[in-house]
Amino acid sequence: MAKEPGVAMPLHGSGWVRNAVSAAVLLLGFASWTLLVLHEAGMARANAWIAEQFAAMHSPLADHLFIVITTLGDPLCIGILLGLLGLLLLRERRWPTLFWAGALAIGTTLLTIQIKSALAVSRPSGEWLPDSYSYPSGHMSGAVIMAILLATALSAHGSLWMRRSVRLAFALYAVMVGASRLYFAVHWFSDIVGAMLLVTGLWQSALGIMRWLEVRQGRALLIWPAGMGHTLPWGMALLAGVYLVWRLPVNIHNYLGG
Repeated sequence: MAKEPGVAMPLHGSGWVRNAVSAAVLLLGFASWTLLVLHEAGMARANAWIAEQFAAMHSPLADHLFIVITTLGDPLCIGILLGLLGLLLLRERRWPTLFWAGALAIGTTLLTIQIKSALAVSRPSGEWLPDSYSYPSGHMSGAVIMAILLATALSAHGSLWMRRSVRLAFALYAVMVGASRLYFAVHWFSDIVGAMLLVTGLWQSALGIMRWLEVRQGRALLIWPAGMGHTLPWGMALLAGVYLVWRLPVNIHNYLGG
């Protein structure tokens, strides 16, 4: 059977320059935001005020809704879903795309962990907290990078309406994961924003490098298999469902004590 064609991200000529500029702005924004987190008392007051607003939102229905959302943002869940993406790329032998996506996901995770350890920002005080530092949020970092990679893979196919719907759905997922971390008071608002700035800056850097290589070589390197538009959503739904069945009772106990 003939191999299904892939959908390549179009060559943009000087597009890598725009990516480089965007990356510089976002990473500079992350550095500036980090300085505010570490040294500006007004940031602490803003974090405390936002925490109070989320505390006032609590209800039994919202508790269980955000438990589901934060569970889908667990690093292990994200790793499993990105692993599925990697296996599909491996099956289709899309080596440059596999390397790009893998390097971006792994590099982002490792850098987030290193920054958290180096800055040692304390989490909000609460009944149950993860045994790690607060800034930037690892859940948010993982959710954003997964949203970017999976939305990019899936939005390479279908109509314009479908592509926009996929991107909007994944953007909403990432935002809701961040909101769930604030809802359960395991992160500050500044942790969520910091993670978003860091990850989007790294993504623009990686995309700019790949586009620069594409222009130099005169061929597309980022190619998403056409069959991915059918296989990936069903696989994601199945794996996410299994993960929820496995981890949801544990997280209900952790976050709600029941």
